[in-house]
Parts: sequence; structure tokens; C-alpha cells
Amino acid sequence: MRRISAARVALVLALVALAAGGCAPSSSPSLTRVSHPTSLVGTTWRLVSLDARRPPDGPDLTIDFSPTDVSGEGGCNSFGGQYAYRAATGELRLAGLVSTKRACVDAARNDAEAAYFGALDTVDQASIDPGGRLVLSGSDAVLVFEVGPQPVALPPVMP
Repeated sequence: MRRISAARVALVLALVALAAGGCAPSSSPSLTRVSHPTSLVGTTWRLVSLDARRPPDGPDLTIDFSPTDVSGEGGCNSFGGQYAYRAATGELRLAGLVSTKRACVDAARNDAEAAYFGALDTVDQASIDPGGRLVLSGSDAVLVFEVGPQPVALPPVMP
């Protein structure tokens, strides 16, 4: 019977450890656990991408959440409606969305606004990505938002 030296055993174990380390799952964002916002109330967000496309330069496309209403800017027109959100599952329902009907002379901005409003109609999930951005997704779209400008609190008026 042939004896294996301790050095050979150590070498084989080191090679097995290296090979196993190469098979470990990557830390790519797609494998990161999804989290859901605990609440949307009082938050304001600015769109950074819709289906991995950046909106055109110009006025921000935004979404704001009050206790029961949602509102925002589409670039040319403002919109509003109601929403319901379940933090445990991330389920989000937007309802009764309506917008103003101002003309949008810039074709790219008009197209972006139409795509934004259409995407909002399909939204059914809200999550937070590893970078802290709000991700709204639905059957036809993925919208990614970063924290938007917060309203400035005015000092109280003294009599």
C-alpha cells in the first residue's frame, strides 16, 4: 500500500478549496434579495430610467406619494390619482390616474411622457434596489427612481 505524504494531501485540499471558491455564487445585483419600502407616504422620486432607457434632458419626470394619493410630473403634464400599497408583499396599485392636457412641443419629451404614463398604468410592484432606488415594475415596464427633491419647509409666520 502506498502512503500519501502530508504535503500532497495539503496540496490536494488547497486545490479543492480553490475550485470550490470559483463555483460560489456571484454577488451580482440579480441575486440580491429584494426589499420592499416600509411605506411610500411622504416620498418624492425622480425617474432615472424606464426599461433601462434614460428620460430626455429637461424637466424631471417625478412621482410623489401622500397617504392615499399619488401625483407627479410627466415632463409636459402633471398627473394624479390614488394608490394602495402593501409593504409585506410590495404590491402597489395605482388607480384613477389622470393628467393635464398641455401641448408638448418637443417630440422626444412627448414620447417619454407617453411611455411614462403608459408604464405607470401597468405598475403592480414596488421594491428598493441595493442602491436605495425605488423600482416600480409591472407587466410591461420597469421604472427606476432616485430620491427626488424634497419640499422646502417654510418657517412659521409670526403675527
